[in-house]
Amino acid sequence: MHRKPVVLFVGAHVTPEGGSAHGMFVASRQLVASPIRDHVEWRLLDATVPVPLPGWPIRLWLAARRVLVVLAALAFHRIDVVLIFAPFNFGRLLDKLAMCLLGRLFRKRVVLSFRSATRRAERCASLLESIVRATAWSCDAIVCQAEPAVAMLAEIVGSGDRIIVIPNWIDLAPYEPIADARRPTWQSDEPAILFIGRFDENKGILELAEAVAALRTAGRRLRLRYAGAGGAGEKLVEHCRQLAITDCVEILGAVDGEAKLAAFRSTDILVLVSATEGLSNAILEAMACGMAIVASPVGATPTLIADGEGGFLVPPRDAAALAEALNKLLDDPARAYSMGQRNRAVVRARHDIGHLWPSVLTALTGRHVTTDGREARASGSPQS
Repeated sequence: MHRKPVVLFVGAHVTPEGGSAHGMFVASRQLVASPIRDHVEWRLLDATVPVPLPGWPIRLWLAARRVLVVLAALAFHRIDVVLIFAPFNFGRLLDKLAMCLLGRLFRKRVVLSFRSATRRAERCASLLESIVRATAWSCDAIVCQAEPAVAMLAEIVGSGDRIIVIPNWIDLAPYEPIADARRPTWQSDEPAILFIGRFDENKGILELAEAVAALRTAGRRLRLRYAGAGGAGEKLVEHCRQLAITDCVEILGAVDGEAKLAAFRSTDILVLVSATEGLSNAILEAMACGMAIVASPVGATPTLIADGEGGFLVPPRDAAALAEALNKLLDDPARAYSMGQRNRAVVRARHDIGHLWPSVLTALTGRHVTTDGREARASGSPQS
């Protein structure tokens, strides 16, 4: 019998007070709870970013404290693998670089997983790319969520040998009953549109309100629900008031667990027209619920949603295009239903954590197992 390797997992393990269960938290929680728990021993280090963001001195102190915790764990505890979830941005990658270097110093296996959009930086590009190169040098494997990210990172790093693709995962079990119960008509008397995520202007929340206002002016009856929290919440409420749509808008606040499932259960179309995105958990969850999607073609979203098949892709910051796409779906609930069924099939085939966890285990330990947990073939193991 193999000794379970101990994995120091640096990720978002705690939902920030007043915040929502963002994508990195959901991915961390579902990975820890997956069957991989039978093959590794988790040691969790929370790297959740406070909401709202504190000033730079506090953020630097929190980052330094996390690095010190990693140092102490490597120096005084049995650790075999260091797994780090990281966003692809300068401010939050520096402490992750320090952790990767410490892992290399202590001769541990280091795996970095980028959990946000990986794209060329518009500012400080050379500095960010230098950090990425140094981080890649110190890692045994870098995990991306889609092929385009691999190509871009390979250009920066100079080689794609250690860069692998493991799509974002989702535990389908909570969403299957919602998809099973979905009807080829609207789920209530009026079609309902859902946004779920961080209240940030870059998420397209204001353009969504403008699109709904245009549809209402054209005589459409519909409801709009915003689920989430964030710094732009007050601006969103005021924007809806100025557009005179408060009678059809509900602000649900941050949702998780049953509250999140209820939001999906009572709505028909998910909208997420972000300016930047990685591979959105909200989109995966809505797809698993059998919902049609209107999203922006950024990050890995086009690998999920085929325009005109699983929903529609519209440019970010374009309320008119968003209204037009929504109008097409509102005209044809049966089409929206068939798009949702297509989305459900895509998630089942490509993003079920029940199929993907063995790939994560291989990245962490070098061991190959089947989805029923049996050894597939012998392979190298991380250094102890």
